[in-house]
Amino acid sequence: MDEREARVIETELRRSLVTLDQIPVPTLSSLRSARPGPAARGLRAVSALAVVAFAVVVALVIADRLTAFRGERAAGPSAPVALDDRYGFLVPDASASRLTLTDEHGHALAGPLDDVAFTRTSPNGRYVAVWQNAPLGPELRIVDGATRTVSAPLLSVQDPATSAGLAWASDDSGVVVTTGPQLAGGGVARVNVWLVTITGASRQIATYEGGGVRPLFWNRPGGLIGLTATATRTGNLMRYVQMRDDGTIVRDDNVSEQPISADGSGSLLVTNANCSPAPCRKYVIRNAATYDTVAEIPVPSTTNVSGLWFRPRSSDLLVLFGTQGTGGSIDGRLVLYPNKGRGAPRDLDSISERGAVGSSFWVSMRADGSAVFFGLTQGESVFQGDLIAIDTGGRTSVQVGRPVATISLSP
Repeated sequence: MDEREARVIETELRRSLVTLDQIPVPTLSSLRSARPGPAARGLRAVSALAVVAFAVVVALVIADRLTAFRGERAAGPSAPVALDDRYGFLVPDASASRLTLTDEHGHALAGPLDDVAFTRTSPNGRYVAVWQNAPLGPELRIVDGATRTVSAPLLSVQDPATSAGLAWASDDSGVVVTTGPQLAGGGVARVNVWLVTITGASRQIATYEGGGVRPLFWNRPGGLIGLTATATRTGNLMRYVQMRDDGTIVRDDNVSEQPISADGSGSLLVTNANCSPAPCRKYVIRNAATYDTVAEIPVPSTTNVSGLWFRPRSSDLLVLFGTQGTGGSIDGRLVLYPNKGRGAPRDLDSISERGAVGSSFWVSMRADGSAVFFGLTQGESVFQGDLIAIDTGGRTSVQVGRPVATISLSP
């Protein structure tokens, strides 16, 4: 049934409902004047009521099916999705470290950024924090998608930024940054923890002794910052650290699993955990403040997890299950785990290729979390794959600049 047929049925249904009161139902006076026998009077009354009841039931059933039909059309795989210039990317040229701000159709919106070490998009999607290598040390800048501008350096340090050493405040107001020496083969270093606002105010709040230190979140309303470390002076132990935004450490625990990332609100963590009996594997979604378990995602023994991401502006988690075999065989399945991982999982897409030597999966979410780019890449500057609307499942094939970071181009 198409939309035109639905409208015809709905029109006839409404016309029938309007004239429902015109169905001839005998009045009590006519029933009395006819003076049939008691059995006949009861039969006529029951028949008349049955006609009315049947008409009402039919009307309700058809109305329900029309509503379901429209819901299926809105949520079905045919729901449209397309490139949208309200959103954009930072895309690389051939050098990979030179990035340009573009809209989703590839139109350049600002001059290029050189010597970019890494990037991180803000929870709401409007900003991208960028670490740039500079002669006197790394510099932190902010790209504003709404104004298409790049800030002056907000923080310049002599020590290099630690690997992935940046997390956004949950309200987009600033970032927490870790800087310190890069130690070959691991080891313990004194890592400085900084808070930097998008207006340029910066302050060092703490120094933490550890290796592999990186921030996970900054829950701004709660004044709580989460970090992880892979080594301390007591040994190579995975640590989960919480500190207030004045630098006071309120938690520094050895944990048996690796915290990987947090959602944009700083309320949830996802960790990589082993379980028993071996080789059981799972990922655990935890309350970031209490470390209590919220949900568990088992990993099938026949596959691996190639990546997982919290959906922007949401508590949903996307997980990419993938395997790569000999001869360039590659298989992947992108799965949505809604509502903090507690909802029923839903497959968004799958890839199965043979002879794809040198290829790897590419997943990049639109900055507002409404859609995801999914496909294979060989490191080239152009991405070819599917753009998938996460809520409806609608999709379209696209060719865009390979996004290093996504950004919203509206306030």
